[in-house]
Amino acid sequence: MVSSESQMTTGVSTAEQAETTIPTMTAPAQTAPSPPADRIAQTAHAARIVAPSGAHAAHVAASASAPHFRAIREDDIPAVARLDRETWFDRAYYPTDESFAYASHVDVLRYLPHTTYGRVALDADGSLLGLALGAVRGDAPALPGAVRLRSDRRAQAGNVTGGERIVHDIDADIDVNHMLLESACRRVHGGFDAELQLFIVSPRARGRGIGGRLFSGFLDHLRSRGVSRYFLFTDSGCSYGFYDAHGLERVAETPRIPSFCSDEFLDKYVYAGRA
Repeated sequence: MVSSESQMTTGVSTAEQAETTIPTMTAPAQTAPSPPADRIAQTAHAARIVAPSGAHAAHVAASASAPHFRAIREDDIPAVARLDRETWFDRAYYPTDESFAYASHVDVLRYLPHTTYGRVALDADGSLLGLALGAVRGDAPALPGAVRLRSDRRAQAGNVTGGERIVHDIDADIDVNHMLLESACRRVHGGFDAELQLFIVSPRARGRGIGGRLFSGFLDHLRSRGVSRYFLFTDSGCSYGFYDAHGLERVAETPRIPSFCSDEFLDKYVYAGRA
């Protein structure tokens, strides 16, 4: 799982501050971020149609299934939270369906207030297939309203069964990322001007090239902004081999950290890359 936070400042010490910042830093003989950077309905229509045949049939089928890519919008947030929990969250870890849904919304809303780049992939029926969220230092937020949404969601914790534990677990995850990033700073030479915050591809979309297109779109955006170095957080519960295959370097890791969305213990990693 890529998980991180945005904006670039220094000297963040609390979990709440940490989730509001994307780092920029300087360290003796090396520069790197110092604060943590913590980590998107199908409608069936019955109709009688005349099926095309031959090459035209193949073209129509390919067009119908081709994903559509566009910038993220505020009304995508429920679908992003649903994909987030379907991909990584363990339903058995939560006492009710409400708390299960609440946890994924709080998780997604730790990134969105600071997201400056957001791209979603949609199926022909409009369902979410994947997304890439990123933050470039100094750029304007893509969804300014997400600040209010995050505050509102966190304020609801006392009204949701297990809600306060959910917020606590996510804040603890942010603190772990802060410590892990400090470890990365001792190895990384050069600063980070951007972060890949959240990168998800639905299991039903695997093998269609969607992940590659979302990832390359993010890198194209960085190059268009004159940004080279970026980082991301991930863990052993994710397909982190994707980053190895794309030439990123694992610059920090810590073993056996409690997951914030299951009973598992995970190894957590920081990867660094160049656009």
